[in-house]
Amino acid sequence: MPEVPYPTGYQGIDEFPRMRENLINMVNAGGNKVYQRPGILSNTNGVGACRGQSKFKNELYEVSGTKLIRVNEDKTIFDISTDQAIDIAGTAECVMVEGFSHLVIIEVTREVNGKGYWYDGTTLDEIQDQDFVSSIDVTYMNGRYVYIPYDGQPAFFSEPFEPWNISALSFFDAETQPDLNTGIRNFKQRLYIMGEDTTEVFRDTGVVTGSAPVPYQRIDGASIWTGLVSGHTLYGQSFAFLGKDKDNNFGIFMMGSGDAPRISNPAIDELLNSFYTVSQLRECTAHRLQWKGLDIAIFRLPFHTLFFNGIGWSFASTIATFEEKIVLSEDFKTWRANYITHCYGEYYVGDEATDDIGVLDEVATDYGEDVLYGFDTFARGEREAYFTAKSMNIDGLTGQVEVGLPERTVGLSVSDDGLTYGPMFFVGLGLTGQYRREISWELPGGLGSYENFMGIHVRTTAPVEFAGEGLTVDI
Repeated sequence: MPEVPYPTGYQGIDEFPRMRENLINMVNAGGNKVYQRPGILSNTNGVGACRGQSKFKNELYEVSGTKLIRVNEDKTIFDISTDQAIDIAGTAECVMVEGFSHLVIIEVTREVNGKGYWYDGTTLDEIQDQDFVSSIDVTYMNGRYVYIPYDGQPAFFSEPFEPWNISALSFFDAETQPDLNTGIRNFKQRLYIMGEDTTEVFRDTGVVTGSAPVPYQRIDGASIWTGLVSGHTLYGQSFAFLGKDKDNNFGIFMMGSGDAPRISNPAIDELLNSFYTVSQLRECTAHRLQWKGLDIAIFRLPFHTLFFNGIGWSFASTIATFEEKIVLSEDFKTWRANYITHCYGEYYVGDEATDDIGVLDEVATDYGEDVLYGFDTFARGEREAYFTAKSMNIDGLTGQVEVGLPERTVGLSVSDDGLTYGPMFFVGLGLTGQYRREISWELPGGLGSYENFMGIHVRTTAPVEFAGEGLTVDI
């Protein structure tokens, strides 16, 4: 009776479908456990789709449509833009950065017309300095705000505690490589200026004089031959980002000391390089979630949301169908949570299409809609050997349906080639209190005969945690 371990995540390339494994809306927690990712509970409503979120002075702020709003802990909102008669222009994503005294907001149009704004807790205003340039990224360091222009030209910085005040002498560049600048991050008091192919690291000398108007000094020998495409987030003891090695393909990397190791596997690399255009990759946003003891980096793309927890990669999706339009299809919908911010002791999420503002919780729905959970794996026998699968069993914590609701089910579909799968066979998970520890598929005539390979898809919309050693196939 062979055992099939739970998949660690999404792996295997298109050329070898029999080696494919996947986790959908689930993460491998190690220790023979697979958790469902958090669902979304409705919390309140903004005044438009979420374009950006940030915490500032321990309160939550969001660009909601064309308005900057404050989301209060009691679920009320305060419309700052209407109060101040200052709208946040356009519909583009906004990067929001919290400083000691100001919240800075930049509209990422990637064109010359992008605007910038500042808010100090009382006053909201547009950055109107003649030396301000439309920007795509901004960070805060020792009182100054450092911006990356939309066209990749030299970075520039503000006067201390005055994000609106830009000097014509404040522009500086990474210098050692000719690639255009694409992003910036202050990490442990080091300024990382990331280009298309490389990254340069600077320190803040704190010294500004007439002969040395730039306080940032490049650290010799700290050049990193990996650049940023879009999306960077704190993760573990460093930060992770979607980028590319110089003269190489796209991937996801972890910034190191003197290098940036690739953390994406070949399956994720294939997805990024084959399914997406460069302009679509530039829409990526990155976030961090700590859930059930797991540290998760999240990369949200137009059609996919990727979870990475150090063990493997998985997908978060709003897809709620048992059809097999999985992963390499535009029918695979990215997760509704487009921004994730920890505030008031909870994770708040925005929505790119509606004015919903939610909070993450241990529920099996997103705003009341079912979430499809599942995993893909396979059982193998000896080369050229045939076997018949009589039944299949999984250990799981079941019987968690709310009182009064009907029994939920979990479905199994199998394949003999890894490409074409048969119909779903459903079994019940028990009513509330029926905590069966084993989910069994026992069909008349068994599950079929196979030549050394059986592909396995498991799907459910029920709240169920899989545990134990994995699947057991009775042959």
